[in-house]
Amino acid sequence: MKRRNKLWTCLDCKAAILLTPLNQAPSYSFDGQTATEIPEDDLAKFRKEHQGHQTEILTIDLQSYVSYSPYSEPMAEGYFQAIGEKGGTYIVKRWRNCIDQPRKWAIVFQQKHIKKEIEKIEIQKVAITRLINEEKGDLQIIDNMIDYFLGVLEMHKDKIELDQAVPDDTFPLKSYASFTDQAIAEITLLCKRGFKDGEFNFINDFIQQQKDDILRIVVEQNYWFCPLNA
Repeated sequence: MKRRNKLWTCLDCKAAILLTPLNQAPSYSFDGQTATEIPEDDLAKFRKEHQGHQTEILTIDLQSYVSYSPYSEPMAEGYFQAIGEKGGTYIVKRWRNCIDQPRKWAIVFQQKHIKKEIEKIEIQKVAITRLINEEKGDLQIIDNMIDYFLGVLEMHKDKIELDQAVPDDTFPLKSYASFTDQAIAEITLLCKRGFKDGEFNFINDFIQQQKDDILRIVVEQNYWFCPLNA
């Protein structure tokens, strides 16, 4: 059985335990000088506690994780979707009460799914401005020209490839989406009208080089739990 994305759950109690080799990691007691290893089997304990209850193994969709905390937050509360052996859909919660304790798991909803919605989209104004100023060399691209370029990007920020958005490495509900090809063409045309030849050549090269990097739109989402048919 593949581990680390499987939960052994008690459907009666809504309790769950992650199936991992660490289930059998020993604990230790110290007498001041020596450590004594104490065998442990958390899964066996869990199964004994819920003996006679309705149990099922759930498979976690690791890509479904949502949380308003960064990935690096050890006390983060987050949620996953999971599928049961019998095909049921579940939302499971993962959290930690104490920093020195393992994470806890529980079923919070059955027959619901996690639905995300865009809360905010924005261009990376500060980063774009900084990079233009670093790369423009002797070109006389002054602040009002940069503001014009940022304004053109702002006009088109909803014309993005959301289905190909790249997840952020830090925050679960943040991603980066590139402009569509049509939007890039429209942005380029407006810049050609707004810049002189040498300045436009620089901006055009900047667009082509950065369209899948610093020109990506920042997409921030929120989430809620909905019935399966919603």
